[in-house]
Amino acid sequence: VQLIYDILAENRENSLAIRIRDYLLDNISNTEISSESIAQHFGYNSDYLRRIFKEKYSTTPLEYLGEQRFICAKKWLKNIYSHRNR
Repeated sequence: VQLIYDILAENRENSLAIRIRDYLLDNISNTEISSESIAQHFGYNSDYLRRIFKEKYSTTPLEYLGEQRFICAKKWLKNIYSHRNR
């Protein structure tokens, strides 16, 4: 019974981590995103959300958001640069 409970808990946490990732990507330009706003959106403690996100993605939600913003900015700059050099 404990094994089943552990598997269900792990699946629930993986699903929540994926939902957090999707929320961050959907709101990538929202400068008001914070640990507290993410916790409020999902209805969980921010420390709990940070822990399960880090277990799945090896980074915190806000670090992940920053990395994704950086990737988007690089793509945007590369696109501008390639259009100027045509």
